[in-house]
Formats: sequence, C-alpha cells, structure tokens
Amino acid sequence: AYGSTLDTSYNPFFAMLMNRGWRVALAHIRGGGERGNWWHEAGRRMNRLSGVADLAECARFLCALGVTEPSLLAGYGTSAGALPFAVLVNQHPDVLGALVLRVPFLAVHQTMIDPSLPLTIHEYAEWGDPSVPEEEDFLRRLDPLLNFRPRKHPPTFISTAQHDLRAHFTQALDYLDVIRAHSSGPQSDYHFRLEHGVGHFDRQSDPDALATEVAFLYSSLGLCLDFEGMGGGGINPSPGGDLSKISEACSGPSGGER
Repeated sequence: AYGSTLDTSYNPFFAMLMNRGWRVALAHIRGGGERGNWWHEAGRRMNRLSGVADLAECARFLCALGVTEPSLLAGYGTSAGALPFAVLVNQHPDVLGALVLRVPFLAVHQTMIDPSLPLTIHEYAEWGDPSVPEEEDFLRRLDPLLNFRPRKHPPTFISTAQHDLRAHFTQALDYLDVIRAHSSGPQSDYHFRLEHGVGHFDRQSDPDALATEVAFLYSSLGLCLDFEGMGGGGINPSPGGDLSKISEACSGPSGGER
C-alpha cells in the first residue's frame, strides 16, 4: 500500500527461518511502488482488490513451482499489508496453512467513515472517500470484519501494540472475535498478543515477539523444531498446540497473549 516498496534489507526473522530450511518470498502486489507510480495507482482506492488477486496468484505460483504446498504456506503481513491477507483468506481459505498479522490495519470501513480518527481524512486518496456512495460501498465490501464467511479459517496469530495510533489494537481484537465466532476451526488455532507500552513502529525486531511468531508457525504447520546448540533437543508440536514451550526455548517466556 501507499506506493511503498518492500524492505529487502537484512531481516533476523527471515534469516532464522531460511537457516532452518524455510523459503521466504516477497510478494510485490499492486498498490506498492516496486514497479513505479502506475503500480501504486493500479492497487489503491477502488482498485484495492487487484492486490488481493496478485497475492492469491503468488501463492498459486509458489505451489505450482513445487516450492511449497498450501498446507505448508504461511502468510506474513504488517500494518496495511495485513489487510490483503485478511481479505485473501476470507475469499480463498485453503490457500494458506497459517497466517501471521502484525499491528494489522483491518477495520477499513469503520476507520474511513470516522473523520475524528488520526490520519483518516488524509488517507481518503489511498483507501477511498466514504462520502462518495460507490466508494463507501466498496469500503464495506473490502472490510474483512464485515465480510467474514463461516468456514474453516487458517490458524492465525495477531500481534498488536497498546499505544498504536495507526491501527488500534481493538481492530485486531474485533477480528479475532469474528474468527472465533464463525470459523469451524479449533479455537486454539487463533492467537492474540498485545505488546504493552509500545506503538505502531516499536519492537519490530524484538526477540521475544519474533520467537512467539516462530513458535506459532511451527506449531500450526505441524513442523519439528530442532534447537541445535541450545541443549533443548527437538520439539515436534501438534497443530493448535501450546506455544509457550517453543517460544520460551527461543528467547524466554511469552506474555500478553489471549
């Protein structure tokens, strides 16, 4: 979103996964700026669903290459980049095996119809102006909280920040409640973590937060995590299992979970 380009600099989270045999793919969907201004224009405002279509095509492409399969494919979206994933799994719930959303912007309709919220009016050009009937209707159809379809939703981990003024943590809580109320998957598949005393851009590389996300991915995908050199042997978690043993082995106790 916003015509920004994905950061391809060193990422300790991705590096740790790749060192253990994972493959990381960065999806340059429409709405970003990787291919210039026209790429941004093709994915903003009422063109927003084109980015979701691109994300679905990226997932299919990776599976067609034999790099992975849907049951072992995890999505990772941050801030506004979380919204395409939330829309994707609502439209195509079988395309991912697990989903991690960090400080996600999800309640797009509720946010854009409330001009008292920070940044709302300034972002009409990006998301749409609700005073225009066609754009208000599109925002309503885009919002994943208003369009959740009862079915098995992939295991999901949502991490938020207590003092986030860009994507308030109550959005994530509302989304979690919708999933738990309507998904046919086990309640233990859906996790929430609130980081206390921090804002939207804080603790992006915090070891404890990253360890909890790693624990979730291994547990949800049913993978074996072997802690080489950590004196812990191997842990073979079952999907939907307790995350605490793995995250504590990585970096210490995980807190603030729901």
